[in-house]
Amino acid sequence: MTQANVAHSRTEPGNIAFDVFQDAKDPDMMVQLERWTNAQTHDANLKRPVIGEIRGVFSQTLAKPLMSHRALLKDVSGSSTNS
Repeated sequence: MTQANVAHSRTEPGNIAFDVFQDAKDPDMMVQLERWTNAQTHDANLKRPVIGEIRGVFSQTLAKPLMSHRALLKDVSGSSTNS
């Protein structure tokens, strides 16, 4: 994931936040955290051709296979602009 990919993803319709974090103790461990207005906008984003291209690059460049986990979370902090 390049900074350009991150910057572009942040401009996609429905994207609220797109951040990539590196584990402080294990530089090979990365976490990508995305926030979308709803599941439909996230699903639409996942169908873009560039997502397949990025995943193809990941399979060739990551130290370990990509772990895919999607959790749909509800913001209960009161700070969300969504209901």
